[in-house]
Amino acid sequence: DALRALRPMPRSQQVPPGCSAAVALNRGLGSPRRTTIRIGRPEAKLRARLVAGLMVCATSLAGGLAITGCAYNNGLALAHRACDHVERSIKLYKSTLGKTPAPDAAQVRARALVQLRDALPIAARAAGDSGEWQALMTTLSESSRVPEYRLIHALSRQCRVAFANEPLPPPTT
Repeated sequence: DALRALRPMPRSQQVPPGCSAAVALNRGLGSPRRTTIRIGRPEAKLRARLVAGLMVCATSLAGGLAITGCAYNNGLALAHRACDHVERSIKLYKSTLGKTPAPDAAQVRARALVQLRDALPIAARAAGDSGEWQALMTTLSESSRVPEYRLIHALSRQCRVAFANEPLPPPTT
């Protein structure tokens, strides 16, 4: 029985010195009846492993927070760049609402749409760096299906938030 060979045997049967049960089996040092898996560990070893594990967790957490801070700042900078395109687009679009002749207005609105389309990949990278910019990216992605005049209000508000935000201060030690 293959499963029988893998089960630990009673505690009274010891593993050869310096070997665990798995190593003893792999090296062919004995039958499964002569090997056991030691269940108990000295308290000092257990405490040392616990402290080492906590140190690894703390280091990982600190590194993650540092990277998150950098990602937030990078996301904010990318959101600013995307919003620069959005503001240009809105300015172009609003310039067509006056007394501009229809052929000229269509040309200017096409340039405004190009500005929105240019903002989309930048906003997508900002959203990838910081989830705070998901709404901006989503609204920009609607520019291929929704007329710009329906997006202006939402884009203006989202960019107002982007320009009002300040990057996180660097961590103090």
